[in-house]
Order: sequence, then C-alpha cells, then structure tokens
Amino acid sequence: MLFSTIRGTAEPFRSMPHESAWVSVAYVTLGFFGFVCNCLVVAMILSVSAYRKSAYLLMANIAVADAVQSLIVGCYTGYVLVAHAITQQHTQLFGATANSTIINEDEAAVKNQLVCVLTITAWFVMIYTYAVLGINRCVSTCFYKTKLRKFNRLRCTQYMIVGVWAISIIGGVAASFPEPIIVVQIHIWTMRFINFNARSQAFILFNIIVNAASICLQWVCSIFVLSTVRTISKRISNHAISSAKIRRSQKQVRLSFQFFYPSVVCTLSSIMFFSMPLYAHLMTRWHFLISHLVWLANHLCNPLIYAYFNGRMRETLALWLRCERDNGNSIAEKGKNITTFGQSCMTEGRKSTKDQTTTLLNSSAVKKFSLPSLRIHHVPRAPRGSQPSCDMAVCTAPLPIVEEVQEAGRKLTF
Repeated sequence: MLFSTIRGTAEPFRSMPHESAWVSVAYVTLGFFGFVCNCLVVAMILSVSAYRKSAYLLMANIAVADAVQSLIVGCYTGYVLVAHAITQQHTQLFGATANSTIINEDEAAVKNQLVCVLTITAWFVMIYTYAVLGINRCVSTCFYKTKLRKFNRLRCTQYMIVGVWAISIIGGVAASFPEPIIVVQIHIWTMRFINFNARSQAFILFNIIVNAASICLQWVCSIFVLSTVRTISKRISNHAISSAKIRRSQKQVRLSFQFFYPSVVCTLSSIMFFSMPLYAHLMTRWHFLISHLVWLANHLCNPLIYAYFNGRMRETLALWLRCERDNGNSIAEKGKNITTFGQSCMTEGRKSTKDQTTTLLNSSAVKKFSLPSLRIHHVPRAPRGSQPSCDMAVCTAPLPIVEEVQEAGRKLTF
C-alpha cells in the first residue's frame, strides 16, 4: 500500500539504523539551513523600504514557499527517519500493544494529510510565482514603455500573490483528502506518491501540465530578456543610447538573471520528480537519496544566488550582522555618486555644470573632500622697466570647504 508503484523494490530495502541516522542528520541540517536563509530573505524584503518593489515581493513569496518546503522535505523527513529507527528498536526490546498501534496509525494519518497539504500548496505557489516573475522581468526589461508596465505595479502584484495562494491551497486540499497521495516512505529515504489510482494519475497529469506551462513561460520570457540585452549592447557599442538608459538596463538585467538560474534548477528538479515513476523500479535507495538532495537544493539555492548576484542584499546583511539598521539608502549608490563627479557634470543635459557642481558640493556626502577652487586676488604693481605688469593672478591651490551654519544657502563663486 505504501509503495505499490515500485514493484519488487520494497523487500531489498531493509532498515539500516546507522545509514538512516546519517541521512536524517543531512536532511535536517540542509532543511534547517534552507529555512533560516529563506526566512532571512523574507524579513529583509519586508522590513527594508528599498525592496518594496514588485519583483522583490515575488521573490519574498518564493522564499516563503521554499521555507515551507525546506521544513517538510528536510527537517520533517529527517525526523520521520529517526523516529522510525527509534520505534523499531523500542518494539524489538519491549514489544507493542494493539491500542498504541491504532493510536499511532490515526496520528500518522492526520500528519500525512497535513504534510501533503503543505507540500502541494508550497509546490504550486513556487511554480505559479516563477511564471508571474518571468512575466514581471520581461515587462520591466522589454516592454517598460508600453501599457503593460501596469502589470508590474505593487498593488497588482499583491492581488496576484493572493490569487496564487488561493489556487494553491485548493490544489493542496484536493490532493490530501480523503487520503493523501504523497507521504514519507522510510525504506527509500524520500517522499513519493503512494499509489497509482485514477485520482493520483489525474493529479500527476495536472502537475505535469502546470509545471510544463510555467517552465515554458519562464524560458520564453528569458529569451525576450536576452534578445533585449543583445540589442542594448549593440546600441551601446554604437554610442546610440544615453547613460541613464544604460544604467537602468544593466540594473534590470542583473535582477532578471537572479531569477533565471533558480528557474533552471526548478526545471531540472521538476523533470526529475515527475518522471521518476517511469523508472522508479530501476532505482536503488541511493538513487532516491540523490534525487531527494536535488529536491532540497531546489529550495535552498535561491538565497545563495541572491547573495551572490545582489550587492544590495549583501549590504543589508552586513548591516544586520553589525546590528545596524538599514534605512533604505544604499552606501554603494552614495559612493557611486561621489566617484562619478565629472561624469555626472558632463552627461547630464538638463542642468548646467555650475548648478550640478553646487549641488554636489552642498551635499553632506562630499563635505569631507576638498576640490580645486579658483581664487582671484590683486598683486602689487611692479616698477616700470622690470617684468611686464600683471593686475591679477590666479591661484589654483586646493582650499577646504567650510560649512557656514548660519547661512541658509551656500553659493559657489567661479
């Protein structure tokens, strides 16, 4: 009953206490690490004002689903393996009564239903959110000047997230009652479908269609983004694009690739998980272990990819590790504004050079620097017959910038 889909494979897989203990430790460790990392991503996005954007909100939604999956696939599965090993030893030593067996079976049925609801719901949330996120990145990169940009508004994204959770919960409940179709199978160290009746086959077929549609949508959007990146690169090489558009395009492309690599891992994990019933009778216990670790990596890799590609998140994490608060102002952006002093004055066309220089000098970020200033003073006249007279001289020595507290507005004299 527990594993009728794999014919002839349950008998060779006898319980091995030492191997099960090591496997459970690995599952619990990876699951707890993934849960903490994903919760950190959610807390970072919800607490810092700089991340209040549609793409980051979808990222937080994926992190919530990954945190739930990490708890179930990692921590809960490892706990079940350890509990089963302890129960077997206790039964061999003291035996088991009929009442305790009935109670344990009833409790296990309730737990299996709850675990199945959470697993299916989190899986659907992740798949649907990846599809929405692919559209979000495609609109931001390729169609941001059209009416489609309304799709990326924050309120519209919030409505879509609510709809995704509602549809996913309905799917999770339908897959778990009257009896769950996915449970932890101890003899192969993983979670699998328990039977292949008409209900399970319909659910697997629906899952395959949803995953295939989501994956195709992700890849189509990624192709659009890559083609736009190629077009922008050609325009940059021909000097036919402004610096503001270059910076915006680079930012959107970096943000898009943060979701491209997780979608690749999601694609591989989905193909492996839903094609496994076709060749499960050829797999050994260690093959199931590898597939379960790939499943765990699918929910663990996202925070690591964000930490590698997103410098803004690394900056927030560094501030939190120093017990400092991130108020939403990026230190990297401040340093960029300081180091590109000449570029800002030359490339901006709406303000004059004098106005931009005055604005930068009056900012608090540049007070600690001293810039060359032009100071004009009179020189005493030389007697006739000596060197040619010079009424004025120019001194280009750097002078420190002194802040006048009483003066309402600062002026720079050339």
